[in-house]
Amino acid sequence: MSGAGRCRTMDRRFPKPSRCTRVQCWTHAGAMMGVKCSPLPVTRRPRCGILTAIKRCRLHSWDKTLKFWDTRSPNPMMSLQMPERCYCADVVYPMAVVATAERGLIVYQLENQPSEFRRIDSPLKHQHRCVAIFKDKQNKPTGFALGSIEGRVAIHYINPPNPAKDNFTFKCHRSNGTNTTTPQDIYAVNAISFHPVHGTLATVGSDGRFSFWDKDARTKLKTSEQLDQPITACCFNHNGNIFAYASSYDWSKGHEYYNPQKKNYIFLRNAAEELKPRNKK
Repeated sequence: MSGAGRCRTMDRRFPKPSRCTRVQCWTHAGAMMGVKCSPLPVTRRPRCGILTAIKRCRLHSWDKTLKFWDTRSPNPMMSLQMPERCYCADVVYPMAVVATAERGLIVYQLENQPSEFRRIDSPLKHQHRCVAIFKDKQNKPTGFALGSIEGRVAIHYINPPNPAKDNFTFKCHRSNGTNTTTPQDIYAVNAISFHPVHGTLATVGSDGRFSFWDKDARTKLKTSEQLDQPITACCFNHNGNIFAYASSYDWSKGHEYYNPQKKNYIFLRNAAEELKPRNKK
């Protein structure tokens, strides 16, 4: 969730044991678009004892800044200037990916002093909507999936052996019509989440559906029935047995389509079997 000006943001990632962290922000000049909290290792400091990990937060905003916070302090640890407003971001230590306005993509390395690692030409032609980092078989972050308002997802590796072959895009969250004979409705990809065990992924969209995908086999595993409202967020629990997704109006059609009578819902689905990757032939 996000808002403009004075804002409240609640992180949607829940570590073991499950808990929820709320951050209130009153200092950003622009809209605060997101907050991520993750345990990051720190250097041993004799004066304060030995710390194996602390809780740090990263916030991105429409004021073109990326800020890092120690939740024990009211002041940011560090602030990085971005070239444009941030639309979405993800972090899997030691990597962070930020997608900005004007289809910008910036990868940050978080070890030691966080710094910009690389800027990437966007593989998508329309506005970025969501991004999620995925890991390799050694459990290290190796690339990301990027979703746009055009019903399309890009799979992008940071250092692929063969970029032209390994990086690709696919269409999703569209009606069954074709552009030539029957009009096709195209919906935004609102969120992407990777299964923590199998490495498969879920996408949710403004069409009110979720879909499961195997990026390695480049195939769809499942598409849900359509809800009467868009699906705006999703995530897996720590072992991937539960898939959570939220249904609410996403304002993609403006205020005139907002219906206050419709309720917002959070659904929990058993995902232990449905996200298993397709067997290789």
